[in-house]
Amino acid sequence: MVSPSLGVRVHEVRELRQGGGAIIRTPSVGELQKVVTSKRFAEVGLNVAQNATEKPKVVVYDVDTAIGPEELMQELHENNFDSEMTLSQFKKSVYLATKAWSVTDGATVNVTPEVRTYACHRCVGFDHKVSECRQKDNVCRQCGQQGHTAAK
Repeated sequence: MVSPSLGVRVHEVRELRQGGGAIIRTPSVGELQKVVTSKRFAEVGLNVAQNATEKPKVVVYDVDTAIGPEELMQELHENNFDSEMTLSQFKKSVYLATKAWSVTDGATVNVTPEVRTYACHRCVGFDHKVSECRQKDNVCRQCGQQGHTAAK
């Protein structure tokens, strides 16, 4: 499916339930960008797009109470996204959900990525479990076809 000359390793390919498309999973963001920017898919009539339906969530704990929400947003932008987007673009793309800022001592910040994924081992799909899967046959996690499974 993906030409070896493109230099992309494919972890899995699976068919979408609705819409007649497929999902290609790569081991790195750089390889994903190679797939998205490749002109070869468009030449054969395929539309390639990166799925961005669910934004990643990050929980930040133990923020110093002297720092307000506006200052936190500005510091996050300056330390992480200064070269990629403007502060106004960053503020539009980030939703800051806060609990009440309580007075506690401590100035350390612990960041925990909060990623919620359910993986079905029958159809190799996401956002559901095997007990909720609608497919009856197992799907190969490597090629996305039914009738066989990949060796581990």
